[in-house]
Amino acid sequence: MRKRKNYLTDLYRYSYLKLIVPIKRERHNPEYVALGTAVGLFCGLTPIVWQMNIVFVIWLAAKLFKIHFSLPVGLAMTWVSNTFTNLPLLYLYYITGSFLMGKETGGYDEFMSFFQAGIIEGIKQTFIFWGKPILMGSIIYMVFFSILGYFIAYRYASKLKEKFIAKHRIKHNIKQK
Repeated sequence: MRKRKNYLTDLYRYSYLKLIVPIKRERHNPEYVALGTAVGLFCGLTPIVWQMNIVFVIWLAAKLFKIHFSLPVGLAMTWVSNTFTNLPLLYLYYITGSFLMGKETGGYDEFMSFFQAGIIEGIKQTFIFWGKPILMGSIIYMVFFSILGYFIAYRYASKLKEKFIAKHRIKHNIKQK
């Protein structure tokens, strides 16, 4: 039981450092932080690799259209999918996409059998056999969680901004007296 508690504490600490700290460090307006969160979650939940590179390209393209968002927050939010969560997410996308397309699903054992020859070969085989349902399912999660993430981050960043302003008003008032 002791090991489990340490694991959960470490997981919480790691998640906090990767996902919350970047938002806390950002001093721009809440929209800036929230849009960074939305872009990062959208890219982070894609069923492909190099999500951070995609966020960077979107950030560069957005600058051309005078749209600004927090690149550090966007990059941090891509960490929702990582080495440990990629396979379960792919399977979740597959199940969701198959349901939406009215197709019968293969089991998790069948899904994992693709990966017996290695991760790269497994991903190739998965997309050859189940590519359409995976893409359909991923789009649902990408859109849903990026919109949800936007509103949660906006609210959180707004509260942080209010606290920051209140704290600096108090310090400023003390200095004037």
